[in-house]
Amino acid sequence: MLKIALLGTDSTHSDVYANLLNCTYKFPLASVHSIWGENYEETCKKAKKYNIKNVFNNVDKAIEGSDIVIICSRYGEDHYLPAVASLRAKKPTFVDKPFVKSFNEANELSKLAKKNKIPLVSFSPLRFADELINVRKNIDNLGSISGIIVNGPANSKIINEKKSKNIFYYGIQAVDIM
Repeated sequence: MLKIALLGTDSTHSDVYANLLNCTYKFPLASVHSIWGENYEETCKKAKKYNIKNVFNNVDKAIEGSDIVIICSRYGEDHYLPAVASLRAKKPTFVDKPFVKSFNEANELSKLAKKNKIPLVSFSPLRFADELINVRKNIDNLGSISGIIVNGPANSKIINEKKSKNIFYYGIQAVDIM
């Protein structure tokens, strides 16, 4: 059984991943076995809801004993330090969107992953949306394609928080659609 540490519980993506891995049984060889979040009380509620046995108030303890790490805090500002801890512990690491808050942080994580020979990946789960999967399945039926235009928000007007006001927050979704 692949043991996954889920770091960050302040986004709905943590619910999606925990439910998918621990409740749907679509992946019988993997499960979230440990969880850490910024708000311990909220993290305990999610652990109970999704049958996660190990709840930690320390990132390093949550990573211990895991085979891989998923980082899915809501904001990129909160991804860098848990990713560093995961990569230093030599755990393959998936960082949910947005990857981090700056090119410099992305570069540092990339260097650390390369130095430790540890897989590091980040993408938006939008690439797995049924609508996009259907387009990919039926692309040949569209005929000759001479160009594609994809757009998406580079700055969120929906969420009135400073942390969502940069290209890193939603920009990856437009890229992943391509």
